[in-house]
Amino acid sequence: MPDSARRARVLSLTLLAAGSAASTASSLGCTRVDVHVYEARSGAAGGGHARDDADEPSRGPAIADPLDAVVRVASVGGECTGTLVAPRVVLTSRVCHQRITSLVDPESRDRLYAGLGGGVVSYRSSRVVAEVGSPCQPLVALVLADSLTAPPVRLRLGASVALGEPVRVVGFGVCGPRPASMRAVGFAGRVTGGAPTTFELDTTRCKGDAGAPIVSDWTGEIVGVVIDDDPVNHDAARLDVATDLLARAWLESHGARFAKPMRCE
Repeated sequence: MPDSARRARVLSLTLLAAGSAASTASSLGCTRVDVHVYEARSGAAGGGHARDDADEPSRGPAIADPLDAVVRVASVGGECTGTLVAPRVVLTSRVCHQRITSLVDPESRDRLYAGLGGGVVSYRSSRVVAEVGSPCQPLVALVLADSLTAPPVRLRLGASVALGEPVRVVGFGVCGPRPASMRAVGFAGRVTGGAPTTFELDTTRCKGDAGAPIVSDWTGEIVGVVIDDDPVNHDAARLDVATDLLARAWLESHGARFAKPMRCE
């Protein structure tokens, strides 16, 4: 097994033990996401999963409020979206983090928090006490002061997305007639291209979806993260290249401390 695949496997097991990896099927309003499990094959964008339609998928079990791992990331500067990948770790995009901290005193973390619940108001939240990630990378992991509990999610860490794979954005973005920020499952789109650290998709994003997870309709796995909710930006960050970031954030949430990178690495 290659070292990268071995690291992804170890990290998957670590996050699973922390309560953040499982199959789910979910519904919200009129939009339903059916979770399917299938054997991974070749032909991915950048190398990874591809669906063989001859496979007969099995449907995953439904869980109450399975979307609660998709959290609101907020401050006095606004709000966007993240994913609770471990009890004290939220994965989001650097655009999301930079945008909502632009009006926050860097010495005061109390106004930067992650909140559970898909409604207008979070039913439980925890303040952010640290950020993990290079300033020139598209993803950042937020370490929370207190543990949050939500139904676990599956993270695709060992392979990339497939060209043509159907995906959806799940986030707190606001567009259309919805008057306030509430969590919603977006319309299905497809992966249209791939690169070493990113991929392109044609699904809809709304203002506030920066940092939102991108979920595969084939497997129910989170395969990427929305980098920016600008409608002209179709790039997403690949999750399978973020294993080191996730491992470092998980260690920091358990007391480890690392030097903060001051420039691009």
